[in-house]
Amino acid sequence: MSLGQFNSATLTVLVAVALASSPVWSQQPNQAVEEGEGWVVVSAPQVDLWYHGMAVVGFDRGNESTIYSSEYVDRVRAEKERLGIYPTALDVAADDLRKDLEEDAAFRILHFLPLHFASATPQRMLRALSAIGNREASDSGALGLDTGVGLGFAANALRGDAQRDVLGRFVSALEEEWRVFFDLYWNGTVAPDSASRTGLQSEWDEHAGAALRSFLAEQEMAAGLIFVSPALGRHGRFVRANALDGLDNAVAVWSPAGEEASAIVSAAVREMCFTVVDRGVVLAGVRVGMDAQTVGSRASVRCGALLFEAHNPDFLPEYTRSFLDASGNVSKESDLTDAFEQAYEVDESVIAALQRNISPEVAAAAQMEPPAPSWSVRARPQLDLWYHALATIGVEDEELLPKYNADYAAEMSRIKRDLGVFPTPLDRLSDYFRSELASKREFAFFDEVPLYFPTATPEEMLAALDAVSDRRVYQRDRVPPSAATGAVVATQVFHNNSLRRVLSRFVTMLRQEWEVFYQAYWYSNIDADSLGRAALDDFWAAIVVPRIDDFLERVRIDGGEILVSQPLGPKGRLLANQVVVWLPSDAGPRDAAYNVIKEVCYVLVDEMLEDLVDDRDELPNIRINAAVRCGALVLDYYAPIMSAGYRRVMMRSLGADSVTNTVARFERRFQLEPAVLEALREEIRRRY
Repeated sequence: MSLGQFNSATLTVLVAVALASSPVWSQQPNQAVEEGEGWVVVSAPQVDLWYHGMAVVGFDRGNESTIYSSEYVDRVRAEKERLGIYPTALDVAADDLRKDLEEDAAFRILHFLPLHFASATPQRMLRALSAIGNREASDSGALGLDTGVGLGFAANALRGDAQRDVLGRFVSALEEEWRVFFDLYWNGTVAPDSASRTGLQSEWDEHAGAALRSFLAEQEMAAGLIFVSPALGRHGRFVRANALDGLDNAVAVWSPAGEEASAIVSAAVREMCFTVVDRGVVLAGVRVGMDAQTVGSRASVRCGALLFEAHNPDFLPEYTRSFLDASGNVSKESDLTDAFEQAYEVDESVIAALQRNISPEVAAAAQMEPPAPSWSVRARPQLDLWYHALATIGVEDEELLPKYNADYAAEMSRIKRDLGVFPTPLDRLSDYFRSELASKREFAFFDEVPLYFPTATPEEMLAALDAVSDRRVYQRDRVPPSAATGAVVATQVFHNNSLRRVLSRFVTMLRQEWEVFYQAYWYSNIDADSLGRAALDDFWAAIVVPRIDDFLERVRIDGGEILVSQPLGPKGRLLANQVVVWLPSDAGPRDAAYNVIKEVCYVLVDEMLEDLVDDRDELPNIRINAAVRCGALVLDYYAPIMSAGYRRVMMRSLGADSVTNTVARFERRFQLEPAVLEALREEIRRRY
């Protein structure tokens, strides 16, 4: 979860209600949002109280030093000492609370929680959260139009008794803090300072609101609330609107004493940029083992600069200067751009991804109404070409389920000999590429490359990868739009000259293979054989989906593409809503459907294994076993008539005799530690 953005749709909110207007301080902002008047600058006591508590406790202090303001903590301590009330209950409990909060990553949602109580008073917010801590979330007095969103959000995220105990202790300390200190402090310092908020609103409207109106509308962020909170550091918060639960767009940014309004406007734009950053660059950063938080943080700053460069260049120097000040870099006016880009350096591919995602063409495409979830069964030439090469090369494969069809390479050699084209460059260079692809960990990504080119033709995919090899991926004429995402991801993976040289040779060889042999073979054999795919399509849609649709929806793959690929073995591939499976020549649609269920199960398995497996070397095989067993457990629950067939197909994929297959043999072959198996059962039961 990036600190800048938390999309509430990622958690199933227990109570779906709409926010209503509430106390005097918030009625005008809410009204403005409802009337579509854009972004409104507000201060809210419940938001400020919560972040005051987080700052005093020092939560996540070691993870990111700019999450909360240390100057603010010093300031409120001095005020308490002046009043003779230091330490308060919150100060006394701070160290213990910080330790407990930092032991469980689930508590990071607390950085965003008050934004889900946008219309509540401090007392109403604390009562609702106290009800969760005291196991009384159904308390009718705690639940209301002003608290339902936050109550459901917190209750769903913090389910364990230990988690709720910690939340209850923190809320109890905040209740006392409000009573003995913060109520009078906030009403004596923040509430009267309406002139600052008015000035900030004018600054926003003049430099960002009007200039970025079209961009914000295209991102479905035309209106929202900008909470200005003195306890925050330079890292703000952002939650996107959710029509299901009535949540408004909301940004929370700092308001340090003496800071210019332009810096606060710049901080707000940077937070809004996380909608683009999370979609455009974080996946690429994670793919090569980079620090996703650092990549996302820098990219969001650069995104804001790109926006102002395109829509309000007069404000760009103010924006760059504010973030240079934040980095501690003091530069001459003439050096602003160079100093800014050095302070927030990211790979050029990240900039290219940002530019594509904030361009009018991409934004217009994103605004298109998405189709209703559905499934289709297809074959793709670019995907099959890639896996044809890897299967022919015989890449190293030590996993329990083979990645490639063991008989495929020999069969292709026979066909080529019959056609008089054997050996092709692929056959001659197989030993070389087998050695190279086993030499560096980055080449493990070769197995996923074609999944990032879902709509490209083989020619377009190869042209884009040529551009990656030549470091010309940022030239639009070199990379077709259909291959843009794949090019950005590949640029991140193949990040040095030695990796790019191997990629270049592989692409050259693959283009020759396509032209000499595989193009004609694919269209005359794979593309022409539509009956097998049609049978799978019918079986999946008519028999399987009606029985397991609840499971598919809950793992967020309730529609997508099933891609049948001849070179693959029983180990399929899964990326987003693309599921790639094999279909052996002696198998039917039922076999492929069972493999789809197994692949979809990886979504559930990957969510739960991270905390259960300490031995990283054993994780790949444990992961496979868990996915295979997950498919059986899902069918046991939801479609028991299919369970025996599923187990037979999984055993046959390993060459076992189907006549002697039993449940016991299946469970021994795909064995799991009791703790992992029980956790898997519990997770499936919980999901149903």
